Amino acid sequence: MALEEGSRTYTLFDGAPGRHTIRVTRRTASNVGITRFENVEAAGLHPTSAPDHRIMVIGDSFASGFGVEGVNEKCAYSHQTQNADLAFPALLGRTFGADIHVIATDGRGLIRNWTGEDPTMSTLAWQTLPDGATSWTPQSYKAQVIVVNLGTNDFTASDPGESFDAAYVFMLRRLRATYPDALIVGSIGGSLWGKRFAAARTSISDAIDLVRKEGDANVRFVEFKLRSGPGRYGCDYHPGQRAQIEMAAALEQEISNSLGWTTTNRAAD
Repeated sequence: MALEEGSRTYTLFDGAPGRHTIRVTRRTASNVGITRFENVEAAGLHPTSAPDHRIMVIGDSFASGFGVEGVNEKCAYSHQTQNADLAFPALLGRTFGADIHVIATDGRGLIRNWTGEDPTMSTLAWQTLPDGATSWTPQSYKAQVIVVNLGTNDFTASDPGESFDAAYVFMLRRLRATYPDALIVGSIGGSLWGKRFAAARTSISDAIDLVRKEGDANVRFVEFKLRSGPGRYGCDYHPGQRAQIEMAAALEQEISNSLGWTTTNRAAD
């Protein structure tokens, strides 16, 4: 459904009486614009029960499904090819029957963006909205798993060096101080190659090793190893639908191994 600018009323269901489940998802990332739910009206509306599992993902365009519905890497991005519901956070949520909270802005890195001098995710990860007007209240969402998928935009142009290493360690420490019991997973892979990917992988895995040596045993590293072939890429060399499934599967395995969570649904290859 394409939304119109301003406050509007949309009919989500108009059919025969009975038991129906309505799920509303947003396809695009936060930098496309802000969506607000001002009111929900229904006869006999009963909210579903909250899931037992809660996962937070801090990421970039991979987490928001940028270009995921594109036929291959040669197509140009459009709002129509972006679909967060086909990205690895949503897939992971369905796999575990978990509630998912995604903090992602296209083109942003931890300390260096794809382009421009806009705020990076080291700042945006702690804000309610990208306009920076309101700080995020961390304990309003008590995540049991936190996946950090940042670094692609930082390393695309070149290795940012020790500043990235320090920022990643700081992010891990801050997340641990805020969410003392959560499993934290740092991940990378998908659109970096050669020396730049090796540098990103080393920086992130070394940061995780450092905080583990400091006594944080509940931190993990996951490398996405994506197969070539159809579905590997969507628009602009972003992960396609099969690649997103593989990313979700790698995280699923780590979470299952670490926490013993069982799957409720698995996306088809």
